[in-house]
Amino acid sequence: MAYTSQNIVIVEDLNQQKTQRLLREGNDKLYQLKLSPNGRFLLGFTREGRLDGLPTIFIWEASTLKKLNQIAISDQILEAVEFSSNSNMLLVISKTASEKGVISQVAAWDFLDGHRDILCKSHLPQNVKEGRWNFYLGEECNEFVTIADQTYHFWRISGNLTL
Repeated sequence: MAYTSQNIVIVEDLNQQKTQRLLREGNDKLYQLKLSPNGRFLLGFTREGRLDGLPTIFIWEASTLKKLNQIAISDQILEAVEFSSNSNMLLVISKTASEKGVISQVAAWDFLDGHRDILCKSHLPQNVKEGRWNFYLGEECNEFVTIADQTYHFWRISGNLTL
């Protein structure tokens, strides 16, 4: 079992006593904690970077709790992060507000083997709140949907990594 308390991830084995492990990352409160579909990765992210400067994604190997990656997002708010069905990519929804309105960024990231690479991204002049991979495609894993106020967008990553 894993849960958060402020900027700490607490991991416990409920079948054994005194197995609590603490993972402390940064100074900002961790917003969500997720386990990858293949059970190999544990992900936590901060929604805003009030103390550390930027919203950040942290990825640990679930079996050893070794930190594998840390990705800082340059937008003001990190709305959502989702693992792909085969756990090899991240769908990252972030946004920045200005006097002209909200601009949301939708991006697919490679995070494996220490990479911090955006495979493809797009910007929308809308408040995108959520995104989900199409898990019905299995290993192909190249389609997702984003959800904004009264709007859905369906996306496909093409062979040349464009949306």
